[in-house]
Amino acid sequence: MAMKPKSSFWLIHLLVFGLCLPTAPLTAVAQPAADHQAARLLSRGDVKLQRQDFAGAIEEYSRAIRLDPGHALAYSNRARARLKLGDLQGVIADCTEALRLDPDLAVAYGNRGNARAALGDRTGAAADYSEVIRRDPNNALALHNRALARAALGDTAGALGDLKKAAQLAKAQGDSTLYRSATSRIRQYGTPTVASVRTPKATAVPRSRPVAKSAPTAEPEWQLRVPMEPRPVPLMLGLGIGEGGGPGLAIVNWVASQTRHSGLRTGDRLVALDGRAVDSTADLSAMLRRRRPGEQVALTYRRGGSERTMNLALLDSVVPLEPEEPPRPLGALPVLPPSSRLEAEQIFGWGNVRSVEGPDSEPLVVVGPLASEAVLRERTGALFRRLQPSGVRALAVEVEAPAQPWRAVVSETGVQAQAAQLPWRSAPVTIEAGTYLPVQLDWPADGPPPNEGQDITGRVLYDARDRRGIPLVRAGTAVQGQLVPTAPVGVRLVLASLGANPVAAESEVLPLKEEFELRSGLYGGGDLFNRYFATVYDGQVVGARLREPVVLEGNAPGKPSEATPARTAVVGELLSGNLPGRRDPKQALAFYNQGVRAAAASQWQSAAALWQASLILLPSQPARSALGWVYERMGQELLVRGDAATAAAWLELAVHLRPRSVNASRLLSAAYGRLLAAKASANRSPVQLAYYRHLAARFDLSMGEELGGSGRLFAREPARPTTADYIDSSLVRGQVVRFTRLPIRLYTGGAPEPEMAAAVWRAALKWQTGSGGAVQFMQVEDPLQADIAVVFVAADREGRAGHATFTGLGNRMPMLKVTLGLGHLLGERPGDLPEYVQMLAVHELGHAIGLWGHSDDPEDIMYPEMRGVHEPSGRDLQTLWRLYAMPAGITRP
Repeated sequence: MAMKPKSSFWLIHLLVFGLCLPTAPLTAVAQPAADHQAARLLSRGDVKLQRQDFAGAIEEYSRAIRLDPGHALAYSNRARARLKLGDLQGVIADCTEALRLDPDLAVAYGNRGNARAALGDRTGAAADYSEVIRRDPNNALALHNRALARAALGDTAGALGDLKKAAQLAKAQGDSTLYRSATSRIRQYGTPTVASVRTPKATAVPRSRPVAKSAPTAEPEWQLRVPMEPRPVPLMLGLGIGEGGGPGLAIVNWVASQTRHSGLRTGDRLVALDGRAVDSTADLSAMLRRRRPGEQVALTYRRGGSERTMNLALLDSVVPLEPEEPPRPLGALPVLPPSSRLEAEQIFGWGNVRSVEGPDSEPLVVVGPLASEAVLRERTGALFRRLQPSGVRALAVEVEAPAQPWRAVVSETGVQAQAAQLPWRSAPVTIEAGTYLPVQLDWPADGPPPNEGQDITGRVLYDARDRRGIPLVRAGTAVQGQLVPTAPVGVRLVLASLGANPVAAESEVLPLKEEFELRSGLYGGGDLFNRYFATVYDGQVVGARLREPVVLEGNAPGKPSEATPARTAVVGELLSGNLPGRRDPKQALAFYNQGVRAAAASQWQSAAALWQASLILLPSQPARSALGWVYERMGQELLVRGDAATAAAWLELAVHLRPRSVNASRLLSAAYGRLLAAKASANRSPVQLAYYRHLAARFDLSMGEELGGSGRLFAREPARPTTADYIDSSLVRGQVVRFTRLPIRLYTGGAPEPEMAAAVWRAALKWQTGSGGAVQFMQVEDPLQADIAVVFVAADREGRAGHATFTGLGNRMPMLKVTLGLGHLLGERPGDLPEYVQMLAVHELGHAIGLWGHSDDPEDIMYPEMRGVHEPSGRDLQTLWRLYAMPAGITRP
């Protein structure tokens, strides 16, 4: 049964069941030459791409590549389709191969840049966009996108230059959407910052007006000229929005956890905000520009054939935060008591000193990322000179960063810097007993039944993570083991090795296969026999549970190019050359209160610079705490803008300056969660994962619900009573194919992990509860007793996300197999996998219990696309009731 074309680019198909019934033999036809056939497949893929049938386009391009592996355009076009489906790693792989075959294919550079930008690789994205511009200097979109990458890397001047040229080109080319976006960004990036007033004489001006009147303040001799006008902070609906696919905007997912249970659903269309039509993301941005956080907006969206309206609060954070008072004006600043840590923070940056250990005379200082090894040597020497009068005889400074394994030591010959083997970089990783490893078995399609004790290989399909959400075992890790027979029939997977490490792990008994056989007579007579045998399916994924802990050595080197970016633009350094090298309590207080005014105007960088200046002139606890507070705001805003890497850098400072701040920990967890999303974590080196593991333990963080940072919207609505059905499409050649013996026995043994087996059982209960017991299920632990066996696979060769199959004999059907594919889900938020599996299982179990066709209504669970529908609709249930009131033509004995 053919599927309808996909209606929107973000949807995941629930593909049709595979019903195995006798068919007429195919007529052999002559095949055209391979190159002509490849060109024809490429053309068919282009048509499907234009119709937004992206999964179909990928299949056509893949077939063209199999016929002609040197076809660069096929790789490039397949990358375009994969980009629409969110397969970013696939996009990068296809574009890279296309460019190997044709180095001048500009569109491949552009699409690879888009994928790299989405994964947070701004440097790689900027390089790709530059290649596009080198080949096409008038490409306004490439200039616009390079500007975004440059801005994220801190190159504001370069970004503004690109945006101005992009705006001119877009205007000349009549691209109003791109023109509005470019001019909006110019206004955004063109806001003056402290860096624009770095020259000493430009920063020192006579004081012209008092600070806040709510607290008495001393009159300073001079102040810093910094922007004080109110600055709008970026707001959001907390939703992932996309253009294309129909009127309005596509609601793709949630990007702030506050909207996860808003009642919206992936696939809804945003058509109006406060009664004003929304046709582009630029329209939406303009409508939100002058709003305030927490303000309610009326969001009108279309679902199915009707429009609905709901109120939604505007957000300025991707996670809910505790109410907190901003810093207030003061009349005096209490001085921080002297200590080695205080001296170290004045040298290495406020919040950038992680710990001070060892005896007072020989301290070991651990600091965060630095700009260079030379900076480490210089500052270590400066710190030693400041500590010498207090009796310090020796000093060591270690840098805690993935790409900077540096240690500086002060000795008689001066400051020596060398590579350091820091314990956290090579600490072994322990995987606890009871952990499940999702193993994709290497087994050929249509392979023979497994032999007794047969050796088998495979790989881990997706990351196994620790309780904090950090990968322990990476996707792709090789495994080896055996298929061990079980009595009376069947096999289980027993693992012997995981990568280079010996393991003891085993699965439950894998699902069996049942076949019928007529021993004598013809149809209508003779004896019907059944037999069970063990089997392994192509791409089958099996959960192997560790019987004992496994210790993995963690000494793999990192990749410097992938490391967390060093904070080279420390705000305080912009001012240190302009301030006197002496204590000045009066001026420190003035700077502090100016910072309060700047923060009230949401001028975060100005406030940070002023509080840094205050700390330089007089180290005080209020200024130190205020600096941590503004670093939180900076990280909070960067997360809203989608720059998790830079947000994490500021938030790491904030948690040191304000260790008791719940908000700082929540925001840092959110930043790490986005950096460790399934697609992003694939690019993290082992030493980077060790870094995140080390800091998560230091700060006691757990990514939990924030892992991935976004997810699909699942709206749960009760089924509405109806008399409508789609019974005609549920019959098989006019016959009713359903169970007559209840309860239906369900076997989920061998599932990749218990949560997925539980998701399948919840899916079965959706039908049982919704139908009022018209169908009933029972879980069984013996595969020989099963009426339905559930098999998990990585991907179906035909590109299906799931299917239900049986091979009947006469009017009898053996055990049904329901296959659930995980390949479509691997790039999604890890916490959503069980939810996806449940939705997929509800659909496929619907086929297995008798609804062998598809509905034509996207509000039904049996519609052939995944649209966030979570359970059977009234129409699904009405069809099921009608079906079970009819006599069965084919059933299970």
